[in-house]
Amino acid sequence: MRLLLICFDNLGDLVFTSSLVAPLKARYPDATWTIFCKDYAADIARAFPVDAQVIAADPWWSKSPGRGSGGIVSFFKAVAHARQGRPELTIVTSTNWRASAVAWLIGSPVRIGFDRPKARRWLTNCVPMVNWSTTAITSSLAKLLESSGIKGDKDCVPPTELKPDQALLPASPLPSNDFVVLHPFAGDPRRCWPLKSWGLLAGRIRDAGYSVVWMGREEEVPAIAEANSEASSDFFMARMNHNQLAVTLLVTSKAKCLIGHDSGPIHFAAAMDVPVLGLYLPSLYPQTVTKGRAGHTVLYRPTPADLGLDDVLAELKVFLPGL
Repeated sequence: MRLLLICFDNLGDLVFTSSLVAPLKARYPDATWTIFCKDYAADIARAFPVDAQVIAADPWWSKSPGRGSGGIVSFFKAVAHARQGRPELTIVTSTNWRASAVAWLIGSPVRIGFDRPKARRWLTNCVPMVNWSTTAITSSLAKLLESSGIKGDKDCVPPTELKPDQALLPASPLPSNDFVVLHPFAGDPRRCWPLKSWGLLAGRIRDAGYSVVWMGREEEVPAIAEANSEASSDFFMARMNHNQLAVTLLVTSKAKCLIGHDSGPIHFAAAMDVPVLGLYLPSLYPQTVTKGRAGHTVLYRPTPADLGLDDVLAELKVFLPGL
């Protein structure tokens, strides 16, 4: 069996797609795998717990965080590359109809995806969409498995799982003691806890004997330093990762826990069994909680102003003894 997974969404959605791997491996143990995803997210696909060829190209219809949309020519070269693999079964986890059209162009005889008005003409098996504000994403993805003939316990959704490359080396040394990763950003700044509040939280974490690693792109580092004068003693992921997501995964996998908004990092941390505290202030999709094997807690608030430092510290005491 030659399997193809297509996901042209951002980091968190690609992490959720990893929940399909274990059931598919059990059903097709000798399958050859290909994963087609956005270029900026490709290191997530390479961390899937399966030996897969990863084909990466940013689609022209969707921008990625920190970069623009992709080029049409380069994208269709990637489509041609995927077509050479002659996949027999393609599962499309993206809901955008163009992803389903790509599955048709690649030529797989069985194409499974979500039933959307413009998508159904390109698919052979359409799975009804559910309301992701009330249904866990992994439960929705499990319905794609059912359409491919894989039956499971409806109450037992597959866990997400990522395996970072342990051979990588950060550009600068990791903290010598236990450390906590803080990700104070999200796609919508209106859903972000103020950076001054993050600075107060970082101070309490330092006082408890832990190091702080700030996660954010290079252009976001000055905002952290401006709002938090004590951050000069901290570590910054942007200076450790060589601009490689794979290094970010490796560093995060060694953290005592990760605290962040509803965005990609809390999902890939949970998928690597790192305890997570997610701040949903609020979230468009409150069911987007990655079910990793480590502890995870979500704090829901109507607005960032409704979240107090004491609320966060009370939850963190479970993960960080001595806080």
